[in-house]
Amino acid sequence: MEKGERTSAKVFGTILRKIMHISPLFCIESILLALLKAGERLSWILFPALLLEEMTTSHRVDQIILWGGLCIGVPAIFAMVNAFLSNALENLARYVEDELEASIDQVNMQTRYADFDSPEIHAIFQEIKDGQNMVGSVTGVIRNHILAITQHGFTLVLYVPLVFQLVMTDGALKGIEGAAAWICRNTPLFLVFIIILCGVTVALRYQLQQKAFHLVESFSGVEREYQYYVGIRSDYENGADIRLNGLGEMLGRRMEKYNQEERRMHLSQSAFQGRADFLLCVFKAIQTMAIYGFVLGKALWGAIGISGFYLYTSVLSQALTAMTEILRQCGEIKNAGKYYKGYLKLWERQTDTGNRELEQAPILACGDIVFEDVSFRYPGTQQWILKKINLTIRAGEKLAIVGRNGAGKTTLVKVLMGLYPVEFGHIYIDGRDVNTLNSQERFDAFSTVFQDYRLLAASLQDNVTAFEKDPDTERVLRALKDAGFEVKGEEELYRPVSRYLSDEGILFSGGEEQKIAIARALYKDAPYYIMDEPSAALDPIAEKEINERMLRATEGHTLLIISHRLSTCTRVDRVVVLDEGEILEEGSHQALLKRGGLYSQMWEAQARHYR
Repeated sequence: MEKGERTSAKVFGTILRKIMHISPLFCIESILLALLKAGERLSWILFPALLLEEMTTSHRVDQIILWGGLCIGVPAIFAMVNAFLSNALENLARYVEDELEASIDQVNMQTRYADFDSPEIHAIFQEIKDGQNMVGSVTGVIRNHILAITQHGFTLVLYVPLVFQLVMTDGALKGIEGAAAWICRNTPLFLVFIIILCGVTVALRYQLQQKAFHLVESFSGVEREYQYYVGIRSDYENGADIRLNGLGEMLGRRMEKYNQEERRMHLSQSAFQGRADFLLCVFKAIQTMAIYGFVLGKALWGAIGISGFYLYTSVLSQALTAMTEILRQCGEIKNAGKYYKGYLKLWERQTDTGNRELEQAPILACGDIVFEDVSFRYPGTQQWILKKINLTIRAGEKLAIVGRNGAGKTTLVKVLMGLYPVEFGHIYIDGRDVNTLNSQERFDAFSTVFQDYRLLAASLQDNVTAFEKDPDTERVLRALKDAGFEVKGEEELYRPVSRYLSDEGILFSGGEEQKIAIARALYKDAPYYIMDEPSAALDPIAEKEINERMLRATEGHTLLIISHRLSTCTRVDRVVVLDEGEILEEGSHQALLKRGGLYSQMWEAQARHYR
């Protein structure tokens, strides 16, 4: 077995086991449906053949009526049962697909934040997305390909007794001379010939299928680019930039480029498909002529009657189609397996994190934070972002971290919170080495506001409480008030913070959105607060007010503030100045001004504009 075939078998074997775990009923109903569809096909040819046999031999009216009724009734019953099962299977397929997507989301949430910078992770998710675009959903592949193989396999099994009956008719042609008669009384040899012819057809079809697949696959990059630009054009938040910066024309050119590429691909595919269909029709015609010629010979020499002619031509034709389809579907599965390898790669990364509700991690107490020789560089790079950081942050201290752009300020706090691993040096929180803590313990210890915060298309209250099951409305209102956000009434808490999902959503200014993000951190009320540019979108008056409110609200908590607005530093206990990943200066605001170093230069550069 080739490597690609082994890979596809492993991929779908794993997926099938996953689906069996999600819904055993889906697998059972799928197999049952395949068997019933095979039975339906058999009923289409068996009962008409028996009816013809009765009409051309015994002419018994009661038997003719019986077989006639069975000709109509049995396929009808099969069709109704199959329709019912197909509908039930469709509903189960949606459930299975949702669970598979949930498993991807679960792995997504279990993936370390640092790994999202890894090209490997991006490649895995893109691989799955490309698979969904190119070959459809996983359950669709299973129903359209794997179940088709099962159905045609059942068909071949059900036809075995009829083919054996055909072989038994060889004895009736003994003694008849001639090459044609010799062929007609050697059914096994004829079957071998038909199977070989089927193999040649399948091989040709597979080669054509691969070429067509690679043609469409080559277009996936263009499709990805198209979806990206469609997303830009459809996001109303980009509307101002597009219009003011004249980006509409550029986007139009990119869209037109895609349309041209799409037309070129479809023309090439149509021309190629036309040639492929012609060749396949030629081989199909050869197969059909061989089958009809062989069975007709048996009928002319008296080995079978009219009903036998109808029965065996139908059986051989459908058996040949079943074999062809089995091999074709195997080729389709092999192609699909190339894309769905992403599922295996994701599931291999999955770990058992346990039930958060049953195993809630304890929140750390507010203690000292100690950095010992902490260095950090991003995976796959050689540049050190942090270099031997040694720093002690006392419990309850208010600390500002400042520096030039790219100095490592945000990276420092992300390493502290566990978003990036501590691989060089040690960090201790309340005396505990952070490498001994699980991720949830560290996340629960921090209330954060990042400069790239996100609000969700949900109610104001849900945005503040992070979808807490039983939110405390009074605490929500207090957190919003401490963040400087004015709430006119409790009913406003339930209005959505966006118009993405509701026309009744409220569109807030950048400053108001930032206040909501601050309120979220205040509501969480963790031992340690980290504010990364918390007042970037606020005016100077609002900034002064929010700083005073934050200092009061975080009394008894450790507060780390990252800010380019150095006015914030006048109210904190200590300022740490980072430069090129190292601690350049530290001390109080006044002490650093007297020192005349980088902090003093940055302060003077800002203060000059206010004089």
